[in-house]
Amino acid sequence: LQSIYPQMVMLIGRGLADPSEAVCMTAVKAMVPLSVMATGEAEVRSYHELVPVLLQALERALAAHAEAVVVAGCQLLVELIEALAPLLQPHISAIVIFSMKTATLRTLELDTREQALQVVEWLARYKPKQLTKDKALIK
Repeated sequence: LQSIYPQMVMLIGRGLADPSEAVCMTAVKAMVPLSVMATGEAEVRSYHELVPVLLQALERALAAHAEAVVVAGCQLLVELIEALAPLLQPHISAIVIFSMKTATLRTLELDTREQALQVVEWLARYKPKQLTKDKALIK
């Protein structure tokens, strides 16, 4: 499967960019098994390309009041925080900003807001060095 990894990343990226909530949800769910396959440097770099696309999809889901997609995305981010490979490393500040924005939106269900806060909590617990190295977050 490693030989088709770039094609799988591209396919999931298209799913994340799709305006259909169902397609986007399926793409979010497909990112977990794809993350497990990111064992080499090339796969990790490819996976890094998906993270901004994921965050854009979650922003669209917020705007569309598709909270199920947002919750699934937050759960995915927690899974990726636990991953052995540094799959989120270049995007930590964007993830924190998204999570804090989501957590403070009082129009969202409490569960959605709690899921967003859980992302920040897990980053602080499992990736504290990455948080402290990000100068944009320290300001």
